[in-house]
Amino acid sequence: MPYFLRHYSTLASQIIIWDEQSTDGTREIIQSCPKAQLRDWPCKGLDDDRFLEAVNNWYKMARGSADWVMWPDIDEILYHPNPLQVLASANGDMVHATGYAMISKGNPPSGEGQIYDELRTGCRQNNYDKWIIWRPGVEIQHTAGRHTYGWQWPRCNGRRSTKPNFKLLHYHYFGVDYTRQRNKRNYDRACNKRYAWNYSDGHNNNPKQNGSVAWVKAMLESGCTFDVFQHDSSVVHH
Repeated sequence: MPYFLRHYSTLASQIIIWDEQSTDGTREIIQSCPKAQLRDWPCKGLDDDRFLEAVNNWYKMARGSADWVMWPDIDEILYHPNPLQVLASANGDMVHATGYAMISKGNPPSGEGQIYDELRTGCRQNNYDKWIIWRPGVEIQHTAGRHTYGWQWPRCNGRRSTKPNFKLLHYHYFGVDYTRQRNKRNYDRACNKRYAWNYSDGHNNNPKQNGSVAWVKAMLESGCTFDVFQHDSSVVHH
């Protein structure tokens, strides 16, 4: 959460975070950020249906007061060296984000800087691509997961920008043990298990399924990770 707030404070005028009445100090961290506004999430557990309803409707509250809306998860960092310049020159109503899985051997970092200055290694994942930056005046509809498969989702009555895009850095693979604990926690908290199949034991034992424990272990042992900031986004790794 500190990394999320530090990063988005550099490019956003307001950060709204919905929290499920957490008791681990998260709420206090949010409240200490001048640009952050804390709101209570109205349900318990990982409820994909409720989340999809929120992401497809709540952005409209920014109409008339914001030029752009970004809707990343807390473990997602939308990165560009000149983000405001990119948005100012965008030739559409939606901006694409190219997905990367950030992978490290150790525990999550705990420094005072930006997370991408401390952890730069990962791999390109085309199924992590998202269109999660858009002008609030358009009508947009995402599907479950909000990841981009082809061009059919999200549905939008605006134009897709063709100018340089953002990198979408997914920071949740901090070694094998952390991934195992995280996947189990997410599976246990999922309200609808059919949306959480990728956190199940069967998934975790499959080294060819990205996000699994076996996949993270294989990526680290094979040396397939690289500095994503020196990477050509046209190259896709599976």
